Amino acid sequence: MSERSIDGPDAGFGGFERDDDGIRQWFRQASAFAKRHLRVTARNKIAIALLAGYPVVWFISTLWLFVEDPEAAAVTAIGVGFGLFGALTATLAVFAGEFARDLQRDRYAKFRALPYAPSADLAGRFAAGTVVGSASYLATLVATYFAGGTFEGWLSPTVWVPVVLTLLAFCLIATSLAILVGSVLPKPEYMTVLAVVVGLIAFYLTGQNGMVPWMIAGDGQFVNWLPNSLATRLQIVGWIEAGGGETDFLTPPGAPDLLRHGGVLLGQVLLLSGTAFAVVRSVAYGGG
Repeated sequence: MSERSIDGPDAGFGGFERDDDGIRQWFRQASAFAKRHLRVTARNKIAIALLAGYPVVWFISTLWLFVEDPEAAAVTAIGVGFGLFGALTATLAVFAGEFARDLQRDRYAKFRALPYAPSADLAGRFAAGTVVGSASYLATLVATYFAGGTFEGWLSPTVWVPVVLTLLAFCLIATSLAILVGSVLPKPEYMTVLAVVVGLIAFYLTGQNGMVPWMIAGDGQFVNWLPNSLATRLQIVGWIEAGGGETDFLTPPGAPDLLRHGGVLLGQVLLLSGTAFAVVRSVAYGGG
């Protein structure tokens, strides 16, 4: 399949219509951007492999090669870690490449001549990025369940609300990073390799997304501050404590607190999404 057939010059923008209602028009634009990105992703076999296959292969390989007779809690923790690892890798590869491709082909020259809101563009990317990242995460959790992981209490709001919010926050962070990377390195052909490398570096430098902090020299306090390890550790605490398990393996440092460290994750979302909006507005739309 050629790149042009995947993402033609005007791929997927038939949904934009002029509308006297400004709010309705904004949602139409955001929805059209989101649908366009999801269609492009669905036609890209490499993106699908990264989304569904890549983190699952890592998860299964880790269990098979490095963990002997793991308990259910350990399987769950490893699955959550690789689920968010996959979400970062897939989102970065897809959306950094998409933004870089839009800039490279000067597609925004057309957009700037039409009444498209930069915020609607960004919202569409965020929505699509959340779908892609969540799909990768859920694919890995399905594999985790069949490998013996435990997800007790998942119907309880005290479990699924923090899990959903941390997943959403992490997907927004990953999409924001993708936009920043795409603006700095407008070479879409490099993005898949770059995403894989960045994902692996982030995973191992933070002690496998904060799952095994004893791998890190020193006290490793930064695992409770960096978004990939912080989101992973918050989710592990939620899933395992709901099943009555212990999270001593997450220390040192101490396991993150939902309110305090959840606020840290929210602050990172606001900072990075605001920066991403500034980039889209200035680089893509010329400050308009």
